[in-house]
Amino acid sequence: MQQDLSISNPGTAPSGPAPARSSSASGADNARFYASPAYFQAEMAALARTAWQFVATTDELSRANDWVRAPVFGTDIFVQNVRGELRGFHNVCQHRGFPLRRSQSGNGPILCDFHAWRYDGEGVPVGVARNAELFCLSREERADLALPRIRIETCGTMVFAALADAVPPLEDYLDRCAPLIRAVTAQAGTSRHRWTGENAANWKLCYEVTLDDYHVQFVHPHSIGETAIPAWGFVYERDGLHSHMLRRRTPDWTFPGFWENLARGEYEYAGYKIHHLFPNTFIVAMREAVLMTTLSPIDETRTRVDDRIFELTGNPQDDAFWDTAARTQRQVSGEDRDISEAQQQAVAALARPATFGALEQRVAWFHEAYEATVGPGARQSPA
Repeated sequence: MQQDLSISNPGTAPSGPAPARSSSASGADNARFYASPAYFQAEMAALARTAWQFVATTDELSRANDWVRAPVFGTDIFVQNVRGELRGFHNVCQHRGFPLRRSQSGNGPILCDFHAWRYDGEGVPVGVARNAELFCLSREERADLALPRIRIETCGTMVFAALADAVPPLEDYLDRCAPLIRAVTAQAGTSRHRWTGENAANWKLCYEVTLDDYHVQFVHPHSIGETAIPAWGFVYERDGLHSHMLRRRTPDWTFPGFWENLARGEYEYAGYKIHHLFPNTFIVAMREAVLMTTLSPIDETRTRVDDRIFELTGNPQDDAFWDTAARTQRQVSGEDRDISEAQQQAVAALARPATFGALEQRVAWFHEAYEATVGPGARQSPA
């Protein structure tokens, strides 16, 4: 699935992105921003109060008792299909703190493997092994031991989780991205590739590289292409906390026409678009496929990577194409991983804020969104 980087000079076409600014981390704060355990904990608490995270698709949770496990802003959760309703819970047995789900996904009732406590769809331990003999827990006492719930909402086929009641409703949080997601996922057909891995780097470094169009020709010359795309070859748009990129194919293409078509339920697949959903998910839309990736924080120097590739309904490809697509995505993801992990080792030594050029404008936008939603709370943490 190597990208077509050919592009004609638009001549008098609108210019590309303007030069950006410095990062939200001062030089003195780089080590704290990207590597401090205390800062990471404060950052996760701030994200828990303000953000949604993509955790699964409805197809992955389509049957009764289907479940998916995911890390969300430092909290281990799982989402369960309870008689057709998606419900989220903290992934910890209320008896002794054992993880109720120990793999990525599965199907089955909520049952603890340690002492066989069984939970119902409300998260209440209705089956306490040898209860009458060892605990004598009443119905009310067992209700008090219910699993803490997680807010779950869907947009299109994407399932999102939020950890706090203070987080705005998903539709409000996504804003214009909500109809975009519905239009894209309506065309996303069969899942063709799913991969989960781990990067030894802070989640922000892993995410920033996906917002960076400057590095492509240097880091991905074989997987994507070594042709230098000029700044006018890109169209960027900021959308509140979120952002969008189109690789320009015609000189007259602009985002206003794209949004007008979207209002009619039409998603234009011409070109190559990336939609970044703050704080850690992006969607890539192409003529043949849709890619969804989430970069979930594990700790201050580890990030979980979840890649999903879907075929585009009405544009079938053979198995050889999907084998190549999966291999290419793994290669691109691996190349970005190498960059993020190397940067993790050096970024603390940068004694000044990072400087962003025109093709790193979306990285600057991410820092501004981060500063507005996360920065004030996280900076209250100890060094």
